[in-house]
Amino acid sequence: MKSQSLATGLVLAAGLQTASAVGHQHGGQHAHFDKRTSLEQYATTTTTTTSVTDVTTITTTITVTPGVDATTVEVSPTLSPSEPSVPTEASSASLAPVSTNSDAGIVASLTIADALGSSTFPTSTHTSTSTSSTTITRPFSSTTITSSSSLTPNGIKAGSAGGDAYPFWSNHIGWWYDWTPVPLEHYPDNTGTPIPVAMLWGAGTVSHGDALRYHEFLNLTSTPQYILGFEEPDCSPPDSADIASDKGAEVWNEVVAPWKGRGTLLGSPSMCKQSDEDWLTPFEEDITTSWDFTAIHINTISMDVVNKDLDYYWDTYGNRPIWVTEFACVDTSDGFTPSENQTQINQFIADIVDLLQNDDRVYAYAYSSGAGLGDTWPPVKDGELTESGRAYLDAISKYA
Repeated sequence: MKSQSLATGLVLAAGLQTASAVGHQHGGQHAHFDKRTSLEQYATTTTTTTSVTDVTTITTTITVTPGVDATTVEVSPTLSPSEPSVPTEASSASLAPVSTNSDAGIVASLTIADALGSSTFPTSTHTSTSTSSTTITRPFSSTTITSSSSLTPNGIKAGSAGGDAYPFWSNHIGWWYDWTPVPLEHYPDNTGTPIPVAMLWGAGTVSHGDALRYHEFLNLTSTPQYILGFEEPDCSPPDSADIASDKGAEVWNEVVAPWKGRGTLLGSPSMCKQSDEDWLTPFEEDITTSWDFTAIHINTISMDVVNKDLDYYWDTYGNRPIWVTEFACVDTSDGFTPSENQTQINQFIADIVDLLQNDDRVYAYAYSSGAGLGDTWPPVKDGELTESGRAYLDAISKYA
């Protein structure tokens, strides 16, 4: 905590714990419930070479930083003049949402584990390929995509949406998140190889918990390797972030996009409406810095629907890598009905894990442990792994 009384610090800490503990819930057809410094300036020497292969322009940018061993060459993204700088503590206050909550305007000093790695990702067979680290400028958007292996955390696609099952799955997942900017603040024992992924849940306007998470995000000081965008901004509060696309673009440009200049890979906002969404396209038209991978949610009992969703996001948003940041066994043919059939759930888990593992458009996926998904789906009960949780463990253990 910075420059705050002990009492104020305790109030904020309690509020953050409460916001995380609420958990993410689902209900209704698309209804979801609330989920759980300035940069140093260096003189640089930059050499850029460009070649053309078919219709793809491949640009390699090598930046040499003084003071670094002359034998070390770092290939990294450069903050474009149109991108705003990473917000400092002074500028963060001006970006805070208006709120009647007395502690919503408190800015806490919070950090996420610094998992910064290469800000690049691999090209799949669906994209242009190159044996060197390259920047591929696509005609469909302003996104620059850099080739490497970092888009799949730790080289393992499987992950966890929620931190409760981490102790049981940690040897077989590459990443996890808990819908907050600082997962390790809420699950301090979840240390180890899997990467805690930061998230900006909303614009800080729909609830007290949303405001607290927003201020957590403004006060990130360590550079996250990944940041996930808004949680279902196309659905109503308090279940989802409920942000108009133009407002979402404004917040993204001000507080999310600048992290790309520090090497963070950005995930798009994740939609509530799956393949029938109409929010992400106008949002993309209004942002100055696009996302690196498309984050999607899949709630279904059918692998045909899984493929339909993957096809939609892949085709609509420029063949960008996909992260399935939540999946669950839910019948959405007439509303939103979580499955209570254990046999069906076990088969669904086995099928979707195999499908996502073998689809090269998918770079990461996560079992959703949010609430509101019925009594049979949750992976952990009373501190023990459930049959559904074991089914996921069995499925992912084949791959990592």
